[in-house]
Amino acid sequence: MTSLTDDTSWCPWPLPHELIDAIITFLSLRDRVQFMRVNRWCRHLLLTSSHYWRQLDMPIPESSFELYVERAAPRLERLCIHPGLDLARAASTLHRHACRSVTHLDFRDCQTLTQHKLAAILCRMPHLHALNLASTAVPIEWVLSHCPPSLRWLDMSACDCLDVSDLPERLSPESLLHYEAKKTTALECLALSRVKRINLYVLTWVVARCPALKSLITDACPVIPPAFFTLVLQRCRALEHLTYTHDPALFWVDSLAGPNNTSWLSHFQEAASLRTLKIGSRTQTTPLATLTRDPHEIPMQQARGCAWRTDGPMDALSKAGFRCTTHPLYSDPLSADGSLLEPLMIQHAMASLVVLSHVLDALPYLERIELDSHQPE
Repeated sequence: MTSLTDDTSWCPWPLPHELIDAIITFLSLRDRVQFMRVNRWCRHLLLTSSHYWRQLDMPIPESSFELYVERAAPRLERLCIHPGLDLARAASTLHRHACRSVTHLDFRDCQTLTQHKLAAILCRMPHLHALNLASTAVPIEWVLSHCPPSLRWLDMSACDCLDVSDLPERLSPESLLHYEAKKTTALECLALSRVKRINLYVLTWVVARCPALKSLITDACPVIPPAFFTLVLQRCRALEHLTYTHDPALFWVDSLAGPNNTSWLSHFQEAASLRTLKIGSRTQTTPLATLTRDPHEIPMQQARGCAWRTDGPMDALSKAGFRCTTHPLYSDPLSADGSLLEPLMIQHAMASLVVLSHVLDALPYLERIELDSHQPE
């Protein structure tokens, strides 16, 4: 690297300023600090350009945390608090340097995070837009009751603290649908993936407090009764993206499409804003089939579902503007007659299409449906 000089107007490299600017944006924080040590021109460039210091999203040693925050404040927008950092000292540092412009805050895997420590940080971030609390121990009841009014995105994946205290535990599913929350939030996206203790009561409490939800993700969660769909579709009228995958103990078609469990279908009439729907079990890493109304997403020559296109459900989907492409279960391409698919899996996939074909007309904006099937034991 070029030796240090006092000339503030001299660029060490014969490159256009726009190119140097683009290169710096790809440097890590550690490399940017090293870049500032080249000469005063480099130091002046980084310290006077706010867009270089808007993100502190790399592991920062505790001994250097204040130094990085001092350089970033008050321009800091994205901050990641990594495990091992003293949260009390971090809160004090953020307060001392007036980091009130932070919009994205990530506490992922911080097992030592408590309500008191989180409150000390959140109270100084009035513009917070996104909060990641995945794999932490902060209860969702506390988060939704104390989150800033500006919060729109919340990730509480892999959290077990989803118990709620102010909701009677013995309410019937019908009573749950009429439960009214005392306080609501403006959350638009909520991720509750890989939560082992989630249940209908918790979802009722959460959804009642988040009437503005546009995206709800519950991947790899325990089986939830069909009332889950009724609850979400009734309460969240602006919902655009819904993901629900669960353990393979109970296949979703068996639990949702039975003769006594079809009431939830009628509520799709009220979910005209829904654009993405993913339902299935989590044993398949890729969906068995993908349906889309977007003609640019799947090229026609890649649409392979030859064995399905002539069937009744696919006719209904075709009339609704959908096309189907099947994903191979193995590394070889799927044959035209679907011979690489086991008959039972085709049966499950067809059952899924039968159910969804009844609700397509009620979803004018739906762009994508993903159907998962599990491997029969």
